Amino acid sequence: MALIEPKQIMQTVQGRGRKEDDVREESESKAWQELYQLESDFKKSGVEVSLFLEEASILELASFLRSIKADLLILPVEHLRYYNYKLSDEFLSELPCPVLLIGKP
Repeated sequence: MALIEPKQIMQTVQGRGRKEDDVREESESKAWQELYQLESDFKKSGVEVSLFLEEASILELASFLRSIKADLLILPVEHLRYYNYKLSDEFLSELPCPVLLIGKP
């Protein structure tokens, strides 16, 4: 699953004076490219994956992860920049699966 943070879209629109639809389309295209690359890498290793792209806050993930019966959430650290690189204990306790943080802030 790729997550497009609404705050990221608005920050790009405001900071660069670009149209919201253009920023959203560009973000979605980039996310799908990354997802397809990950899918290819996982399939080569014999791991089955399902791809999802969602525009939502990280804080909205728990119910989605439950609905798809996720086994693992792989979360790039860069997505946490809008949350001061912190996840609350309350948020983590609501998740139905472990979280693997990847990358650097």
